[in-house]
Amino acid sequence: MRYYDLITINKLVTYAEMMVNRGQSEDIILFEEDKIRFSKTLIEIKDILNKERDKEITNLLKQVLSLGERIDGDYIDFKKKENIKEYLYDTRMAVEIFYESAKILEKLEVLIEKDSLSDLKNIKVFSGRSLKKYDIPKPDYEQVLTKCASSIKKSRIEIRRDGPYIWFGEYPQTIATSKAVATMGTTPDSKGYYTSSYDNERYAKVVATPTPLSYTFSDSTTVKRSSTYYFKVEPIKWRILSESDRKALILCESIIANERYNRYYSGAIEGVYANNYAESEVRAWLNDQFYNIAFSELQKSLIQTTEVDNSVYSTGYDLNPYTCENTFDKIFLPSYIEVMNRTYGFRNITDRYKVTSDYSRATGTGDYTSTGDSYSGNDRWWLRSPYDGDPNFACSISSDGNVNWIYLVDDDSCGLVPALTISLD
Repeated sequence: MRYYDLITINKLVTYAEMMVNRGQSEDIILFEEDKIRFSKTLIEIKDILNKERDKEITNLLKQVLSLGERIDGDYIDFKKKENIKEYLYDTRMAVEIFYESAKILEKLEVLIEKDSLSDLKNIKVFSGRSLKKYDIPKPDYEQVLTKCASSIKKSRIEIRRDGPYIWFGEYPQTIATSKAVATMGTTPDSKGYYTSSYDNERYAKVVATPTPLSYTFSDSTTVKRSSTYYFKVEPIKWRILSESDRKALILCESIIANERYNRYYSGAIEGVYANNYAESEVRAWLNDQFYNIAFSELQKSLIQTTEVDNSVYSTGYDLNPYTCENTFDKIFLPSYIEVMNRTYGFRNITDRYKVTSDYSRATGTGDYTSTGDSYSGNDRWWLRSPYDGDPNFACSISSDGNVNWIYLVDDDSCGLVPALTISLD
């Protein structure tokens, strides 16, 4: 491949950038001639791909071609306006394609021999930039988004809704395929994730510490202690518990991670209770580590600060000496009274079933049941409510959906099912 070919591929980035700059609403007006030129560009890229023999370049070309086909193919509906040769185009896709194709183009540039520039020093691309330097933008996602209207920014936050469910944020979940592992990168990004060139997806690297040795992943392979695995970073699925005033209380649909509630206090310390939710390690972890790794800055702008009810009533007891003051949190665990609330959808014990992710199985969730059980794959998950009879115990939901009133706070095999309040505006 030579830079002549790279110029052709650069048309895709230029085209997507044009749409980002043009976008002033949730739709872009796409002119007929733009669409025709872009379709021809895709044909040219396919021709380059057919001639290329370098496997690494071929893989990148396939990725950039796939991005282009998301515009030109059946993936997106072009709705032709009456008697006008224009099309309405969804801006969200343009932002994504501009960012992703620019990154791929950077990788291609590195792979091409610099000697091929010798006879191209005076060729100008990208608004007069020198090809010698090839100043392809390295866009910060947030900066790219500022080029679009506020409605486009909200679209890129990626709240995907389907009936009673919302997909929002991202976290490691499913075990990587062998093909993804075989082409896994060796340098982690700012969040510690690795990118596989097979599918250009990000993965978390984990040395497995399963609790029981009979664990299996969703692909039916057995989890082996001390073995290294990769888990795909995927959108988090949440169930809508309630909705009003364009805000929704949502609960994670699976056991996304596992952590201990708090450290165990072996001696009696006046006024210090391990099951005090306000002072707990799990509350700190949810509002720091989980909050910062699972959500982008734009997504965080939609997460509301919730006044979390930690009263005696919320724990299900008439008296409870270990309750704490209400807390104001971005992310929180549900209480006993909340998981018993029929208006939230908890009408039967099966409504409290929560299945472990592959990631949480590898990191040590502890009640994974046999495949013969009706609740196979379920696990225990913490409630924020303290037990009323001992400062070192808190409540949880068992793998069979029932409430387990007494669970030792320092058990780090118990799962986490976080909740939050999100703005839908």
